[in-house]
Amino acid sequence: MVELEQLQDAGRQRIELTGYELVQMPRQGRAAAWTWRMTAANYAAWQERLRTVIRHHDEPGIQQFLHSLRRTPPFAESRRQAFELGRLAQAEWQRSQRGPCPYDGLYVGWFGRFQAAKVLPVSARGRCKQGRDLRLMD
Repeated sequence: MVELEQLQDAGRQRIELTGYELVQMPRQGRAAAWTWRMTAANYAAWQERLRTVIRHHDEPGIQQFLHSLRRTPPFAESRRQAFELGRLAQAEWQRSQRGPCPYDGLYVGWFGRFQAAKVLPVSARGRCKQGRDLRLMD
């Protein structure tokens, strides 16, 4: 495989994909971890989009912004940035609309620890609405 491609160490090279970059972030009391975060340009674009939809009171735009923000890649640093944008949205709403923000409860999923697949006993298997058996892959 090495003959086909010149491999390089990812730690010495910047890797960017669709507005996100792979970085190694320090963690308190633990070793640094690799994670993805928004690039500075992507984060600035999110901020500008946020300000525009809230200042123009664009209801469909606000809903789309929050929908997209909830689908941020669920890595530690990108989640932190998404929650930061959520707090910025609430602050911008309170500043420009002069009232409490009606959009609460931003949730961004996360990748947890890997868990081995479990096999359920036959009695725990349910039935579909159409009456067909649900078969779990073993």
